[in-house]
Amino acid sequence: MIKLNKFRQILSLIIVAAVVTLATLLYLKLPALRKKVVAVSRLPQNIDISIRTVTYSETRDGVKKWVLEAQQADVAQKESQVYLTRPHFVVYLQRQPGTVTLTAGRAIYDIKSRNVTLTDKVVAISNDGLSVSTGTVFYDAARSLLSSDDHVTITQQNATVEGDGMELHTVHGTVRVRRNVRATLLPGRR
Repeated sequence: MIKLNKFRQILSLIIVAAVVTLATLLYLKLPALRKKVVAVSRLPQNIDISIRTVTYSETRDGVKKWVLEAQQADVAQKESQVYLTRPHFVVYLQRQPGTVTLTAGRAIYDIKSRNVTLTDKVVAISNDGLSVSTGTVFYDAARSLLSSDDHVTITQQNATVEGDGMELHTVHGTVRVRRNVRATLLPGRR
C-alpha cells in the first residue's frame, strides 16, 4: 500500500511538471505563433457579396452609354449599392463620337438609379485631350450628366481653367465651370 501511494505521488508530480513545462512553452511561443497566423479580413456588416473583378455597363437602344469596371466590388443588396475599389468609368458622348474616361480610388454604384459617385482623386480624360482633376464626380444616369461640387482643374493643350463645381453634359459634350473661374492661356502651339 505504501508503494502504491508513492507511485501515485511520483505520477502526480510528473503530470504537474509536464503541465507546467507545456504552459511555459506555450507562453513563450505564443507571440511567434500569432505573427505567423494571417488574419482573414472580414467584410463590413452591410456587405452581402464581395467580387474581385467586376464590369457593369449600360446600353440603350443598341447604343452603349457607359462601362464601369473595378478591381473589387462589395455589394450591399439592402442598400442597393455597390462599393467599388479602383474604378475605371468610360462614358460615351452622344452627339460627337468620343469618350470620357474617369479613374478614381473608390466609387459607389447605385443599382436602382444607375448613378455613379466617384471619389478619392478623380481624373477624367476625354479622347480629344481634355483632362479634368477633382476630388469627387457624380454621374446622373437620368440626365447623362457628370458633375462635381469640388475644386476642378481642367487642362487642354495650352489652356488651364480652374474653379469650383463643374458640369459635363454627355449629350452635348460641353463642360461648364460654375464658380470662381480662373483661366490661364499659355502661348505655344495652336
